[in-house]
Amino acid sequence: MAFKSVQADTRHACRDIAGALVTGQAGALVTALEDPLAVASTLAVAVVEIGTSGWYLVSFVPDATGIWLLSVTNPAPLTGDGQLAQYRVDVLGKVLFRPKLYAGYRGTGAKAFPKR
Repeated sequence: MAFKSVQADTRHACRDIAGALVTGQAGALVTALEDPLAVASTLAVAVVEIGTSGWYLVSFVPDATGIWLLSVTNPAPLTGDGQLAQYRVDVLGKVLFRPKLYAGYRGTGAKAFPKR
Protein backbone atom coordinates (compact mmCIF):
# COMPACT_ATOMS: atom_id res chain seq x y z
CA MET A 1 0.00 0.00 0.00
CA ALA A 2 1.19 3.53 -0.75
CA PHE A 3 -0.09 7.08 -0.45
CA LYS A 4 -0.64 9.54 -3.28
CA SER A 5 2.30 11.96 -3.73
CA VAL A 6 4.37 10.16 -1.08
CA GLN A 7 7.48 8.17 -1.99
CA ALA A 8 7.00 4.43 -1.62
CA ASP A 9 9.64 1.70 -1.64
CA THR A 10 9.73 -2.01 -2.37
CA ARG A 11 12.52 -4.58 -2.56
CA HIS A 12 13.34 -6.58 -5.67
CA ALA A 13 15.72 -9.52 -6.08
CA CYS A 14 17.66 -9.77 -9.34
CA ARG A 15 18.67 -13.37 -10.17
CA ASP A 16 20.64 -15.07 -12.94
CA ILE A 17 19.55 -18.13 -14.91
CA ALA A 18 20.90 -20.39 -12.14
CA GLY A 19 18.78 -18.59 -9.53
CA ALA A 20 21.71 -16.86 -7.83
CA LEU A 21 21.34 -13.24 -6.74
CA VAL A 22 23.07 -10.81 -9.12
CA THR A 23 24.79 -7.62 -7.96
CA GLY A 24 25.66 -4.46 -9.88
CA GLN A 25 22.52 -4.48 -12.04
CA ALA A 26 20.68 -1.37 -10.82
CA GLY A 27 21.11 0.44 -14.13
CA ALA A 28 20.14 -2.65 -16.14
CA LEU A 29 16.79 -3.30 -14.47
CA VAL A 30 13.85 -2.08 -16.59
CA THR A 31 11.12 -0.50 -14.45
CA ALA A 32 7.74 1.15 -14.86
CA LEU A 33 4.87 2.14 -12.60
CA GLU A 34 1.67 1.90 -14.61
CA ASP A 35 -1.95 2.73 -13.98
CA PRO A 36 -3.94 -0.13 -15.57
CA LEU A 37 -7.01 2.10 -15.96
CA ALA A 38 -5.15 4.83 -17.87
CA VAL A 39 -4.39 4.64 -21.57
CA ALA A 40 -0.81 5.90 -21.26
CA SER A 41 0.48 6.60 -17.79
CA THR A 42 3.95 5.69 -16.56
CA LEU A 43 5.96 7.27 -13.78
CA ALA A 44 9.66 7.39 -13.03
CA VAL A 45 11.03 4.64 -10.83
CA ALA A 46 14.43 4.78 -9.11
CA VAL A 47 16.49 1.65 -8.41
CA VAL A 48 19.32 1.53 -5.88
CA GLU A 49 21.38 -1.54 -5.02
CA ILE A 50 21.21 -2.60 -1.38
CA GLY A 51 24.68 -3.77 -0.38
CA THR A 52 26.14 -6.55 -2.53
CA SER A 53 23.50 -9.22 -2.01
CA GLY A 54 21.52 -8.84 -5.26
CA TRP A 55 18.64 -6.98 -3.58
CA TYR A 56 17.51 -3.63 -4.93
CA LEU A 57 15.43 -0.81 -3.45
CA VAL A 58 12.80 0.33 -5.94
CA SER A 59 11.31 3.77 -5.18
CA PHE A 60 8.45 5.66 -6.82
CA VAL A 61 5.94 8.45 -6.14
CA PRO A 62 2.41 7.64 -7.35
CA ASP A 63 0.47 10.72 -8.49
CA ALA A 64 -3.05 9.30 -8.34
CA THR A 65 -5.12 7.02 -6.16
CA GLY A 66 -6.13 3.57 -7.35
CA ILE A 67 -4.50 0.28 -8.20
CA TRP A 68 -1.10 0.61 -9.86
CA LEU A 69 1.27 -2.00 -11.26
CA LEU A 70 5.01 -1.79 -10.63
CA SER A 71 6.91 -3.79 -13.25
CA VAL A 72 10.58 -4.70 -12.85
CA THR A 73 12.36 -6.71 -15.55
CA ASN A 74 15.71 -8.37 -14.87
CA PRO A 75 18.50 -8.23 -17.46
CA ALA A 76 18.51 -10.96 -20.10
CA PRO A 77 20.53 -14.16 -19.63
CA LEU A 78 23.27 -14.86 -18.79
CA THR A 79 23.64 -11.85 -16.50
CA GLY A 80 20.05 -12.06 -15.32
CA ASP A 81 17.14 -14.44 -15.73
CA GLY A 82 15.16 -12.01 -17.88
CA GLN A 83 12.10 -12.45 -15.65
CA LEU A 84 9.42 -9.79 -15.31
CA ALA A 85 8.19 -9.24 -11.75
CA GLN A 86 4.97 -7.31 -11.25
CA TYR A 87 4.00 -5.82 -7.91
CA ARG A 88 0.48 -4.57 -7.22
CA VAL A 89 0.45 -1.18 -5.50
CA ASP A 90 -2.74 0.07 -3.85
CA VAL A 91 -2.51 3.86 -3.66
CA LEU A 92 -4.66 5.75 -1.18
CA GLY A 93 -5.31 9.48 -1.05
CA LYS A 94 -3.03 11.21 1.41
CA VAL A 95 -4.93 12.03 4.57
CA LEU A 96 -3.74 14.85 6.77
CA PHE A 97 -4.91 14.74 10.36
CA ARG A 98 -5.17 18.12 12.03
CA PRO A 99 -6.29 18.67 15.59
CA LYS A 100 -9.53 20.60 15.91
CA LEU A 101 -9.08 24.07 17.27
CA TYR A 102 -11.71 25.32 19.67
CA ALA A 103 -11.84 29.01 20.51
CA GLY A 104 -13.13 28.09 23.98
CA TYR A 105 -10.06 26.05 24.98
CA ARG A 106 -7.60 27.42 27.52
CA GLY A 107 -4.25 25.81 28.04
CA THR A 108 -2.94 24.81 31.47
CA GLY A 109 0.50 23.33 31.00
CA ALA A 110 0.38 20.12 29.01
CA LYS A 111 -3.40 19.79 29.30
CA ALA A 112 -6.26 21.76 27.78
CA PHE A 113 -9.77 21.94 29.17
CA PRO A 114 -12.87 23.39 27.49
CA LYS A 115 -14.47 26.38 29.16
CA ARG A 116 -17.87 25.62 30.62
